[in-house]
Amino acid sequence: MGDSPFDFIIEGGWQRWEDSARNVHRTIFERDLFFVCRALQGFYATHHSLEELFTGRNGVLGGLHELSALLQTRHVASPLTQSPCKRSNLMLRWLVRNDGIVDLGVWQRISPAELIIPLDVHVGASRVSCGRTFPEPSAENGTDHHGSPQGILSARPVQVRLCLVWLRRGAEPYEVGLDFSY
Repeated sequence: MGDSPFDFIIEGGWQRWEDSARNVHRTIFERDLFFVCRALQGFYATHHSLEELFTGRNGVLGGLHELSALLQTRHVASPLTQSPCKRSNLMLRWLVRNDGIVDLGVWQRISPAELIIPLDVHVGASRVSCGRTFPEPSAENGTDHHGSPQGILSARPVQVRLCLVWLRRGAEPYEVGLDFSY
């Protein structure tokens, strides 16, 4: 792939992977990368950047679904399948936010306030083990129709209550709550 992944995709250097069964990382094989690169080559033939998927009228959630539909791989989920889309949301964080350390901030047309903090089954299980449940959506408790805190999906600062739970065999759960905004 060298120093230019974009050129590698456009020039078709990935075509040698079509029939490969070589494992690249955990559950990802070269054949999986073949299909992803082929989809990206087709996309880049008519578009400048993947950022375009996320700046349309459907926003970040619509962009996550469009990305999943474009790449057609089990490694990139759609929010329509009730997936938290952790990999895709992490990619968005790297591309949108700019902290000067890890987050690159190369996409300028998406506000960091539009990013989604994915909550998966493990976070939910930890919350339930503390004897708490997620609130029903309402204006009174500050959640939207997806049950997500409104601050995450709006331009307001994000306010988070972090619940750290320690579980020991035969003991009651021990919880420490931290409140912070950013």
